[in-house]
Amino acid sequence: MSRRVTVVMIVVAVALGLGAPAFGAPGGAADAVPATVAAPAGSVLDLGTLGGDSARAVAVNRHGQVVGASTTVDGDTHVFLWSRRVGMRDLGPGEAVDVNDCGEVLIRLDYPVFPHLFLWRPGHGRLVVGPAEGRYTTGGDLNDRGAVVGSTYMPDGSTMAWLRTPRGTLHNLGDLGGTTSTAVRVNNRGQVAGTSLTAGGHERPYLWESRTGMVSLGDLPEVGLGMLSGRGPAVADLTEDGVVVGNAGSGMYRWSQARGLEEIGCLGGMTCEVADINRHGWIAGGWQDPEMDIDAAFVWDRRRGLHVLTTGTEGFFAHAAYAMAVNDRGQVLGEMLSSNPALNGAFVWDPRSGVHVLPASGDGAQPVTITAAGQALVNIPVSGASWDTTRAVLWTPPVRRGA
Repeated sequence: MSRRVTVVMIVVAVALGLGAPAFGAPGGAADAVPATVAAPAGSVLDLGTLGGDSARAVAVNRHGQVVGASTTVDGDTHVFLWSRRVGMRDLGPGEAVDVNDCGEVLIRLDYPVFPHLFLWRPGHGRLVVGPAEGRYTTGGDLNDRGAVVGSTYMPDGSTMAWLRTPRGTLHNLGDLGGTTSTAVRVNNRGQVAGTSLTAGGHERPYLWESRTGMVSLGDLPEVGLGMLSGRGPAVADLTEDGVVVGNAGSGMYRWSQARGLEEIGCLGGMTCEVADINRHGWIAGGWQDPEMDIDAAFVWDRRRGLHVLTTGTEGFFAHAAYAMAVNDRGQVLGEMLSSNPALNGAFVWDPRSGVHVLPASGDGAQPVTITAAGQALVNIPVSGASWDTTRAVLWTPPVRRGA
C-alpha cells in the first residue's frame, strides 16, 4: 500500500522543551539523543506542474511514484503520476486519491456532476469502480493487489460501504443494523476497516473480511476533539496485521484479534487524535490540553506509552503542531508554526537525531507522508501567490556517514 494518511491538524500554543524523551528506535536501537532543531540539510526536489501554476501531492508508493493533482495551462485540474525517470505524466481530469505499488491510481472525478471513483491501470486507462446506481461516492482506498473500497450514497438515502476485488467483483459490505456504512481502509489481505450505524443510530467501528463479514469492534464514546468532534468513533488506519486504530472520546483506541478493543487514554485531562500507525505499532498524532491551551505532536507505543515530541529549543513557542505520518523506522513527519520564523513549516522527527525542519517549507506547509527511506512528501505554498497555490516537493535527508 502507498504512504497516504488522513490529515490531523491542531491549532496550538505550546512551549517547546529542551530535549526529546528517551524513545528508542524500532528493533531495539539505542535511545534518542536530545532533539534540538537541526540545520536545514538534504535536498528538495520540486515535482513541477502540468503547465499550470499549482500542484498538490496526495500519496507515494514504495517505488517513489507520486500522485496528486495539478493545474494545466488552461486552468483545468488533472491527475498527475510522477516518477524520477519520466517526470510528471498527465492522467486526465480529476484528482488522485491513492497509488499502489503496481502503479495503479485511484481517481476521484465529478462525473457527470457528483464525484465517483475511477481506477487507472497502466496500459489499460480508466474504469469506473463502485455501484453503478450510486449517486455519489466519498472516501476511497486502494491496496497493492488492486482492490478498491469506497462509500456510496444510494438512491434510497442509505450509504453503502463496498469493496471491489482485483477481479472486478463488487461486494456490499453490509451494515451493523443501520442505514449508513463507510469504508475507510483496505489492507493487502482484503480486510476493510470503517464505521457503520447500528439500529439504534450509534456509530461503531468495524472490521470486514470475506470469512466473517462485518464485525463490530465494540462500543466507544463519541470523538471530542477537532474536526471530528461530536461524531461517533472514527477509523484512522488499518495495518497489514489487521490492527485498527482510531479516535474515540478524548483518547484513541486500538483493536487487534489478539487483544480485542483497547481504549488508550492521553495524559490526565488531555485529548489525542490519531493520524497514522506503523508496522511496529507506533501511533502518531496530535495531543491537546484544552485547559492550558497546550498542544503538540506525539508518538505512542505499548512499551513506553505516549510521548510528546519536543520540536525545538527552549524559548520558542509553536502556534501549530501536528504529526501527520510515521514510517517503520520511527521517523515522524509533521508541521509546526513557531515564534521563530526559521522553525516554521514541515519537520521530520528522527528518534536518533532529533528534529529536521525542512528547508523552504514555511508557513502553510502541508505534510503528506514520509517514506520508508525517510523521504518527506510535502505541499508548500508558492510565495506571493493565492493561498491555494502550492507546489509538491520531495525532501531527501542527507546521507549519514557510516549508516
